[in-house]
Amino acid sequence: MCFLVVVADGMDVAIMGFVTPSVLQEWDISRPAFGIVISAAPFGLVIGALVAGPSSDRFGRKVVLITSILLFGVLTLLTAYESSPTEMALLRLLAGLGMGAAMPNATTLMSEYAPQRRRSLMITVMFTGFNLGSAAVGFAAGYLIPLHGWRSVLVLGGVVPLLLVPLLIVFLPGVGTPAGFARSWFGKDCCDARPGDRTPLLG
Repeated sequence: MCFLVVVADGMDVAIMGFVTPSVLQEWDISRPAFGIVISAAPFGLVIGALVAGPSSDRFGRKVVLITSILLFGVLTLLTAYESSPTEMALLRLLAGLGMGAAMPNATTLMSEYAPQRRRSLMITVMFTGFNLGSAAVGFAAGYLIPLHGWRSVLVLGGVVPLLLVPLLIVFLPGVGTPAGFARSWFGKDCCDARPGDRTPLLG
C-alpha cells in the first residue's frame, strides 16, 4: 500500500509539468505569468514535509497519511475546474502540503513494519513508485489531452489518490484502530501488531 501511495504522490507532484503547455494555450498567458502556479506546489511540499513528523507523533502516522492523501486528491480534483492562475496556485500550494506529508509518513510506516531482513529492499522498491507515478501521468497526459483536454489529466490525478483512501483505511496498520488510538494517546503498547513482528500489506 505504501508503494501505491508513493505512485499517487509522484503523479500529482509531476502533473502540472505535463498540462502547462495546454493551459498556457487555452488561457493565452505567458509562461512567466504562470510561474506562480508551477512554484506553488514545491513550497507546499516543503511545509508539508516539515509538519509531517510532529503531526504524526501527535495523531498517528496512519491518520496523517490518509488525511494527506485525501487532501491532495481533493485539491488536485478541484484544480481541474479552476479558471485563473491565482486560484490554481492556491490549490496547488494546499495540495503540496498533502503531497509533502505523504512521502515521509509512508517511508516511516514501511520502516517500522517491514521485516528487518527485507526492510532496505522494500523501501527501495517503494521509492521507485515515485518515478513510476511521474512517468504514468506523462503517458496519461499524452493520451487524454488530445481527446478530453488538460482538465481530464487533473481529474485523473485527483481520483487516483481518492481511490486509495478506503484501501488504506482497511489495510494499513497503526493508528486508525481503537488499539492504535489508545497507544497514541496514552502511550500504551496495546496494539496487536508490533513493528517487525509481522508483515502487513505495505509493499
